Amino acid sequence: MIQEYQIRILPEQAASEEGIKRYLAKEKGLDVRTLNQVRVLKRSIDARQRTIFVNLKVRAYINEFPQDDQYVHTEYPDVSSRPRVIVV
Repeated sequence: MIQEYQIRILPEQAASEEGIKRYLAKEKGLDVRTLNQVRVLKRSIDARQRTIFVNLKVRAYINEFPQDDQYVHTEYPDVSSRPRVIVV
């Protein structure tokens, strides 16, 4: 099962995948052993107050492994034979 969560955690917890897994298990009532992988989709810092938080949008893979690549691969065509242009 794949679930997406919006979480707000301390930078120490957001620094590693294990810290994010432990937070999800504690706050969402999940078992750490069933969380196979956690992917960070979006990351931002909230430093408006004295305590700094990291806002994360994560995708949790529960009892399954991801089938897609972690990053989108971009294919760039060969442009060596094209005319040169100047971009200002």
